[in-house]
Amino acid sequence: MIQIKTSNDKFNEEEFDNLEKKLEVILPKNYKRFLEINNGGMPELNIIELEDEEIESFSITEFFGIGISAINDLKYQFEMYKERIPNRNLPICRVEGGNVVCMNIDHETISLWDHDTELIDNDTLSVKSLIKVANGFEEFLSIIKPYDQDVDEYKVNDVWIDPDFIKELNKERMDSLTSKNTEGKRNFFLEDVIKRSEKVLYLIDKEYPNQKNYAGVIKEIYDLVERINASAKAGQCLKVKVDIHSLLRRFVDETTNFTSPILEELSIVLHKL
Repeated sequence: MIQIKTSNDKFNEEEFDNLEKKLEVILPKNYKRFLEINNGGMPELNIIELEDEEIESFSITEFFGIGISAINDLKYQFEMYKERIPNRNLPICRVEGGNVVCMNIDHETISLWDHDTELIDNDTLSVKSLIKVANGFEEFLSIIKPYDQDVDEYKVNDVWIDPDFIKELNKERMDSLTSKNTEGKRNFFLEDVIKRSEKVLYLIDKEYPNQKNYAGVIKEIYDLVERINASAKAGQCLKVKVDIHSLLRRFVDETTNFTSPILEELSIVLHKL
């Protein structure tokens, strides 16, 4: 199983019971156990590969938890998505690009919901908007793999080679592999930051084309994300100190829009810095 940086907030049994009452179901024991241990959290760089699907792979950025900050809280996420995803599905984690992974609360199937279907399909609540990923939560965890580059292994048989040459060759090879793996992960990270930050800018251009030009939280967010995007394109990660929760709260207070997809995308971008 991949490594997960657990949430700073402890699992709250009462909050979990309230969620089950709201959903009118008993959630799977293995999922509850996962929450008791991690209560959400951020996984290491990872990849889930899909077969015979238009979306070939995806990466999880955060797992949702119980009684934690709204942007990653299960109850909050359920309320935010219940009019957007098919019925009887509970968002359990966030995926790169603003998508979510859902658990069907009746038969426990794990599926990927692609938010782009909202732009191309009027019937987004149809089960057709879901891509099946696993039959249950344990199977889902088992298919999440650390992201790494494939390395072909070579064997030399029945040939004598100077041992000192082998040592030097192996040292150079390992140095090269370490460098390539590090570079590959960094490039993957920066590409993700670029893609996500550009989406925030696109959403602001679409929802608040005028406010971004005048003093206020919209302009503040737009200018900040532009700097993040430019830095990532230059091959660097912008180092900034931002009170994420305060910034998101100011956005909601100023726009009165607590369901805007900007909240999701902005939170993901800022958590990556």
